Amino acid sequence: MLFDLRSPGRRNLIRVVYAGLAVLMGGGLIFFGIGGSGGGLFSDVGGGGGGGDGNPFEDQISDAEAKLQQNPQDTAALAELVQLHYQAGSNQIDVDQDTGTQSLTEEGEQQLAESADAWDRYLKQTQKSGAQPATGVSSIAVQTFSVLADASFSQALDATGTEALDRANDAVTSWTDAAEAQRILAEAQPAGQAFANLAFFLYRSGDIAGGDRASAQAAQAAAPSEKASIEQQLKQTKKQGEQLTQAIAQLQKQQEQTTQATGGATGANPLESLGGGGLSTGGGLSGQ
Repeated sequence: MLFDLRSPGRRNLIRVVYAGLAVLMGGGLIFFGIGGSGGGLFSDVGGGGGGGDGNPFEDQISDAEAKLQQNPQDTAALAELVQLHYQAGSNQIDVDQDTGTQSLTEEGEQQLAESADAWDRYLKQTQKSGAQPATGVSSIAVQTFSVLADASFSQALDATGTEALDRANDAVTSWTDAAEAQRILAEAQPAGQAFANLAFFLYRSGDIAGGDRASAQAAQAAAPSEKASIEQQLKQTKKQGEQLTQAIAQLQKQQEQTTQATGGATGANPLESLGGGGLSTGGGLSGQ
């Protein structure tokens, strides 16, 4: 089996495969940009980078929450919270002094989770009223879920037992949510880049058929000058998505077998030897 780590040679092979997959997937995200507008995960919204202490957006967040106490259906206040929590989260970054690698702090992850929650409430309210979600808010939601997914997958590589599977599934859920927000952007502003981003997240989430449909839309909407490049990149992205889906399925199977064999114990972590190959090192949090 792929995750049988008893062989030192196989452990090394798995490390290389996952590290390479993480780098390629993170690099692909930079290639496509976010929301069809280009840029890295922390480059387009104020407050990115930096890594300052505290939350400089605390007062603004409190003001938006006060508005919601008065009117829970205030979509403008919910949109503010989506952006403010994203800004607060992207401001909470640790930098490894030896490697220069950037990663979210626990506070940063919490702020992004709050942004995701505000987006869910915003989306429900706009749908309830029959309004279309604003593209600016949708773009921030794409970035929020993408960063959360990359962080979860990086944690899955270093987790133990069922925790590794839980974090991998968290990543899939966030990629699915990113695809939902990206679909809003693609439908509002049809373009090859926008549909390519949609395919990217669908492939990551394991929706290969959905990714194929979005890829076809990307090819149809793309300008002649970008069509070949988009098609080539999406071909590689699909392969990565299939590999990731298969790996998670095998991890699930191994965890089930381990539980049955040990009477409920979590068993050895099939990803424990991967170390250092998380998506964050491949560009997902690089700020480029």
